[in-house]
Amino acid sequence: MEDGPGLAAARDRPSIDTVMASGLDPERWQRVKSLLDEALDLSPDRRPAFLEGACAGDEALLREVKSLAEAAEGAWSFVDRSAHPGLSALEKGDAPSRIGQRIGTYEVVRELGHGGMGMVYLARRADEEFEKLAAIKLIRPGMAGELAVRRFRGERQISALLDHPNIARLLDGGTTEDGEPYFVMEFVEGEALLDYCDRHRLPVEERLRLFGEVCAAVQHAHRNLVVHRDIKPSNILVTEEGVPKLLDFGIAKLLSPEGGLESADQTATVARVLTPDYASPEQVRNQPITTASDVYSLGVVLYELLARRRPYHLTDTDPKELLRVVCERDPEKPSTAAARPRGEEGPAAFAGAGPESGPGLARRLRGDLDAIVLKALRKEPERRYTSVEQLSEDIRRHLSGRPVLARRGTAAYRAGKFVRRHRALLAAAVLLLATLTGGVVATLRAANRARAAEARAQRRFNDVRKLANSFLFEFEEAIRDLPGSTPARALVVRRALEYLDGLARESAGDRALRLELAEAYHKVGDVEGNPFRQNLGDMRGALASYGKGIALLEPDVASAKATDSESSTLASLYLAVGGVRLVTGDAQAAVAMTEKGLALRLKLAESNPGNAGRALDLAQAWQFYAFHLNAAGRITESYEALLKQAAILRKELAAAPTDRQMRRSLGQNLYLTAVALWARGDAESVVKSFREGAAVDEALLAEDPESIELRRNLAYLRTEFGGFYESQKNYRAALEQQLQALDLFEAILRADPKSADARLGVAMGHHNIGERRRELGELEPARRQFAEARRFYEPIVGADPSNVWAAGLLAKLYYAMGDVEETMGKALPSPGRRERFEQACALYSLSSEAYGRLKAAGTLQAVRGENSAEAVQALARCRGGSRD
Repeated sequence: MEDGPGLAAARDRPSIDTVMASGLDPERWQRVKSLLDEALDLSPDRRPAFLEGACAGDEALLREVKSLAEAAEGAWSFVDRSAHPGLSALEKGDAPSRIGQRIGTYEVVRELGHGGMGMVYLARRADEEFEKLAAIKLIRPGMAGELAVRRFRGERQISALLDHPNIARLLDGGTTEDGEPYFVMEFVEGEALLDYCDRHRLPVEERLRLFGEVCAAVQHAHRNLVVHRDIKPSNILVTEEGVPKLLDFGIAKLLSPEGGLESADQTATVARVLTPDYASPEQVRNQPITTASDVYSLGVVLYELLARRRPYHLTDTDPKELLRVVCERDPEKPSTAAARPRGEEGPAAFAGAGPESGPGLARRLRGDLDAIVLKALRKEPERRYTSVEQLSEDIRRHLSGRPVLARRGTAAYRAGKFVRRHRALLAAAVLLLATLTGGVVATLRAANRARAAEARAQRRFNDVRKLANSFLFEFEEAIRDLPGSTPARALVVRRALEYLDGLARESAGDRALRLELAEAYHKVGDVEGNPFRQNLGDMRGALASYGKGIALLEPDVASAKATDSESSTLASLYLAVGGVRLVTGDAQAAVAMTEKGLALRLKLAESNPGNAGRALDLAQAWQFYAFHLNAAGRITESYEALLKQAAILRKELAAAPTDRQMRRSLGQNLYLTAVALWARGDAESVVKSFREGAAVDEALLAEDPESIELRRNLAYLRTEFGGFYESQKNYRAALEQQLQALDLFEAILRADPKSADARLGVAMGHHNIGERRRELGELEPARRQFAEARRFYEPIVGADPSNVWAAGLLAKLYYAMGDVEETMGKALPSPGRRERFEQACALYSLSSEAYGRLKAAGTLQAVRGENSAEAVQALARCRGGSRD
C-alpha cells in the first residue's frame, strides 16, 4: 500500500510546461523538455555532469535547460513550501500526527507506511455499525500539488475499477474536512511475496502456484484496461492463509481501447516514476507503455522467485548505467544464477532460500522454466508473451508436464539476434537466396497456414482458459477458505460440474479441449473424494467426475495419434478410480483399474527413457498396484510390485539424492513393504522397514513442517506400525505408535477442519488407542477413547454410506464399545450392572445391523469383518436375558 521507490524525485514537481521559456520552436522545445525531465530526475549535484554530456557542446541548449531546471526547483520551493507548511515538518520527521483522527467513518489507529507521495494508515470503523479494520491512504503533507492530486485521484479511480480476490479492494473514498482526497482499502495483513516463500520454505511448484494467482490479478487489471507499471515483490503481500494480494496502483495508468496509454499522460513527468530493478526497457527509455511492460516486470519477479536472485545487478540509478544494463545486457539463465554460491557477486542476490538450492535447484529450473522466464524478459515487447494470461498458461503447461510455448520460439529468436549482428555478411547470402523465391513463397504460405491454425487453436482454448482462471483457481481458493459446512462446499462442486458438463458437450472434434476437460474433472474428483488426499468425503461424486474424464480420453488414447499428455492424464484417472473402488469395498475392481493405469505408465516410461518425471509416475503406479493387491489378498504379487517400485526410486535417487518427490515415494514404499512383509511373517524385517520409512518421512517433514501430505503419510505409517505391534501382543509399543499417529491426524484436522479424510484419521486414532487400552485392561480410558471415535465416525458414514472402509470401522467400534460396557458391568452390583448390560446390548445391536448392511451389499469381506459373528452372538445373549 505504499509508493515504491523510483527514478523520479520523491516529490511531485510542477508541470514542465508551467516553467517553459517563451520563443522556442516546437522541435527545439521538445528537445529541451526531454532533457529537463531527465535532469529533474537526478539529484542537484549530479545534474551538471549529465547536462554537459547530454548537450554535447550546444551552449545555448545547456543554458536553457539549466535555467529551466532552476526555475522548476524554485517553483516547487515557492508553491509547495509556502502553501503546505506541513512539508518542512515532515522533512524534519515531526509531521502532524493523524493518530486518533476521524476520516469518514474510520478512526486512524497507526501509520502503516509511506512512500514518495502517499501516507498509509491502519484505521478501524468508528461508527459502531460493525467492527472492521482498513487501510486509509492520503497524500503526504506538502505533496498536494495539482499534479499530485490528479495522480492520487487517478490511483483511487483505478482501484475502483478492479474487483478480484487477489487484488486489495477499494472500500470507500472521499475528501477530509481539510479538503484532502483519501481512499479506504482492504487491510491486507501479510508478508511480502519473497519473505513469505522463504519463511515457509516453499518449493518451486508452490512458488509457481502463488505466481499464477498474481498473474490472474494482473490479467484482471489488463482486462479493465489498467497497466500496473510497478509490479515488484514488495507490492505483493501473501496472507497467512496463502492468498497473494496485489497492491499499490499509485503509478498505474489506464489504456485507451486501442491498447496504448491515454494521451493525456504521455508527456507528464510522473510517467518516469519506476522501480529500476523491475522496470521494463521501454519504461527506462520513456517509451509508450503497454501491458507488455507488466509482463516484463512479472518476469523479473518470477526470476527472483525461482533463482533467489535478480536478473541484473544495479549498483545505482545512473540513467546511462540503467539504460545499458536493462536495455542492452541479456540476463543469464535462472538455472545458471541459481547454481552460483550465495556469497558470489553477480546479479543482485536474494538472501533467502527455499527447500531447493544449489545444483538441485539449477536442475529444476533448467529447460522449461529458463525458457519461460527469459521469454518474459525479452528486450523487445513484441517478443515477450502477448499477454499475462499466456505467461500463466505456460506455467500451467509446465506444471502439468506438457510442452511450453516458450521453447518453440527460442531458435527463431536467436536467429533474429544473429541477423541483427551480421547484417553486412548476410546481405550477400540474401542475393544468393533470390533464386529460391518460389521455395520461400511456399514456405511463407505454409507458415501463414500454421499461424492461422494456431490462431484457431487459441480461440478454441478461450473457454478452457476461462475455466482455468474462474473455476480451477477461484474454486480451489474457495475450498480452502470457505468457513461453511460440507454441504456448502458440495454445492460449489456441483455448480462447477454444471459448467464443466456444458463445455464437455461442446468438445466434439477438439482433442485439446477434451484433454483440458479431463484434467479438470480429475481435479474436481480429487476434491470430492480422493481417499489419499484431503477431500469432501463424496466417494460417489468422485467416481462420477473421474468417469467423465475417462470417457473423454479413452477414444483418443486408443487412437494411433495419442499424445503423451493424453495417456498420462488417463493413467492418473484410472489410478484415482482404483483408490476410490478400494475404499468403497471392491478390491478386485481397484486392482483392475490400477492395472490399466500401470500399463499406460509403463508405456510412457519406455518411450521416454531418462525422463525423471515419467520414472516417478511409474513408481507411483507400482505403489498403487501393490497397495490394491495387498487389499485383495494377493500378498506375493504386492511384494513383487513394491520391489519394482523400489528399484526405480533407488536408481533415480542415486542421480538426484535430494529430490523430494522421490524421497517421499521411497517413504511410502518402505511403509507398504513393511505391511507386505508382515503378511509374509518376517517380523524382524517388518520393524526395520517401518523404522526406515518413518525416518524418511520425519526428515521430509522437518524440511517442510507445514505439509499436510507428509503428516498424513507419517500418521498412516504410525497407525500400521502400531497394528503390527498389536499383532505381536506388544500392546505398549502399539499404543506408543498410535498415540503419535493421533497427534499427527489432529494437527492435520486443525489445518483443514472441513476435510473428511482428516476427520476419519482422528476417528481411527481414537479407535486404535481405545483398542490398545482395552487390551491392557484400562477400561475407563478405553471407553472415553471409543466415545471420541464414535463422535467422528458417525457423521462420516452418515454423509457417505458408500465409504465402506469407514462403515466397517464403525461396525467394529460398536462391538468394542459393547464389550467394554459388558466387561465393566460384570464388576458392578445391580442395578448398575443391568444399566451397563442394557448399554452393551444397544451397542451390539448397532454393530450387528452395521455388519448386516455390509453383508447385504456384498462388501463385508472387503472390510475384514472379524467381529461380525461375535456381534450377532452377543446380541442374541442380550435378547435372551443371559446377563440378568
